Amino acid sequence: MIDVGWLGRRPPRLVMSEELEDTDIRYATLSYCWGNANFCTTKENESSHRQELPLQLIPDTLKDAFTLTQDLHIQFLWVDALCIVQDDHTEWKIEASKMQDIYAGSSITIAATDAAASSTGCFPTAPARLDKADVFLTITDTEHDSRAIVRVQPNDIRISAKSSVLNTRGWIFQELVLSHRTVHCMHSGLHWECKSECRTETGLVFDRSSKHESIVPALPHETQILTNKTWWKWIEDYSARRFTFPTDRLPALSGIVQYYQMVTKDVPILGMWERSFHQDLLWVRISILAEKRDQTPQHLSNIPSWTWLSCPYGISYDFWNSFNGEASPDRNVYDHVKVVEWAVVWSENPLVSEVKTSRLVLDGPIQEIVLSVSPKGLVNNPTYLDVNDEKLDFGKSNFPWRCSGQFDSGPRMCPTQYLCLLLRSTENSDSTEGGNTRSIMETFLILELCLDINLYRRVGIGNFLGEHRSFDLTVRRTVSLV
Repeated sequence: MIDVGWLGRRPPRLVMSEELEDTDIRYATLSYCWGNANFCTTKENESSHRQELPLQLIPDTLKDAFTLTQDLHIQFLWVDALCIVQDDHTEWKIEASKMQDIYAGSSITIAATDAAASSTGCFPTAPARLDKADVFLTITDTEHDSRAIVRVQPNDIRISAKSSVLNTRGWIFQELVLSHRTVHCMHSGLHWECKSECRTETGLVFDRSSKHESIVPALPHETQILTNKTWWKWIEDYSARRFTFPTDRLPALSGIVQYYQMVTKDVPILGMWERSFHQDLLWVRISILAEKRDQTPQHLSNIPSWTWLSCPYGISYDFWNSFNGEASPDRNVYDHVKVVEWAVVWSENPLVSEVKTSRLVLDGPIQEIVLSVSPKGLVNNPTYLDVNDEKLDFGKSNFPWRCSGQFDSGPRMCPTQYLCLLLRSTENSDSTEGGNTRSIMETFLILELCLDINLYRRVGIGNFLGEHRSFDLTVRRTVSLV
């Protein structure tokens, strides 16, 4: 950690945890954007950093964090760029796996929420031109001969924090989830956030259990359904975040995986969970891709196609709203897939190393279906799909399709036969004056045969909607996915 010392009196320096006599020490953590900063600890300067961190080299954001830590009467601060030797790959992997302990053990996290780089400072200068939406009121107290200028700030400060530059970064997500207390340094003022409430510098207080929660939702401990939904919200947020190095997408997830596992006692399966695995398989890519756009390189070795981690774009869970946590007399939900076997073997520690091998065997209703993205349905998200040789009648309806779906790596326009595996079906019944009507929704994986016989790769997900089933539930098959 960093002993922040006293600026101008005793310079800050790195200290090793084993050097500290008191094992129950208080420390702060910093959450910030690196930008183009190159001030960090390396093998070459580690020894000198233990003697002193030169003030003239310390970026403004870190320098502000040192001052804030001192003002809070906290002696120690943890900053990733300085507390992890950046060119020591072995140490980096060890420390990356400890993020749950590091941020959960911190007394407070200082977030440079509006700073785009470490050179900006925790309190960057606000734009010279005031926001046009800002309203200023002058209130005059004639009795006491005084005046006050009141600024009416647009939007909720929590919305501003959520759309901040810091909150677009991938590593930051687990830092915000794991921290017990965070103080956001923003243009509009300070924003305090803990597990129970949010407070602004101007005195506004928000209960985190309210509808508008916070930057990231807190993990509830009441029921499995609520914790599952929180995980899905986390991953929908996390999957759309940016990484300077795409290979960090796995290790930056390790902290919240450990935290979620500790709370739920569930078993992690590559960004998914054993208890909710049927639901977790229903992820769909929601990022819109241009037809001729070059795809982002995967960069993640041996990641199987069935996990959302194989898709380097933003995803959504249960896009077609087939999941219901409560029983309903007008709605029945059926999961048709049985998990026969699964295994994930890591080369070293889970999530901070590469996947060595993986295996998933599912048994469920299958059907061979010819699918392609309809040219007229391409503008929709998810797209609409043409099915087999069915002819669409646009004279009767602007949306004559009965199937919508999304290919994971971008639109496939050429009609191709795929093996489709039914995951879930939902039956809805409505009573009207004309009688009872029924609609059936069937969500299925779109699978492509690999070189090995009976070995398939997920390439997308689809959804049928109609009055009758498209799958014969008696036609089942056991398939292995890679």
